[in-house]
Amino acid sequence: MRMRRIARVCFVVAAAVAVHAVTGQETYPIGTSQAVAALSAKGIAIPGEDVSMTANVVASQPHPALEVLAAGSIFGAEVSQRASGSRFWVKLGCQVAGVCLPFYALVALPAVDVSPWIDGLRSMASASAKPKTSFAVQAGVRATLILEDGRSRIEMPVVALERGMIGSEIRVATPDRKNSYRVTVVGPGLLKGSL
Repeated sequence: MRMRRIARVCFVVAAAVAVHAVTGQETYPIGTSQAVAALSAKGIAIPGEDVSMTANVVASQPHPALEVLAAGSIFGAEVSQRASGSRFWVKLGCQVAGVCLPFYALVALPAVDVSPWIDGLRSMASASAKPKTSFAVQAGVRATLILEDGRSRIEMPVVALERGMIGSEIRVATPDRKNSYRVTVVGPGLLKGSL
């Protein structure tokens, strides 16, 4: 009896994944040149060799427009004139929700006059400290998806591909990014879908 129940649950999970799966989606790499362009739009003109990506980043569309979401010092030091030769982190994301997940890049300030870069980094660091609008789920954050029908309930971890407020519909993906779903936000970090 127990084996039948386990087999049914496995079948329901497999069916839910098969029904909601998005297969064959092509991905496009995001390179340092795109990160440099986003920094330039914020007034920080840094050569490409001073920017390094912390991971291989991909998008669902070719050459997406990026925006700078936040910035800060790697060691928590204040952004100042003495920052010459220091490294900073910059959080970037696609301007269009769902095209890519937010990611980080490292910026090495050259050991020369850094005054053109200081104001831009300082403003980004202070902007990232300001409170954000109250979304129940943020893009790139793990959440719990509850799939239900009349007789069964499945809870599974997912990663939000879009941000959303309670009641809004967003896209999420499994942690391995193989399957995606369209679900409704029901609470902070809690999503609901149907089988």
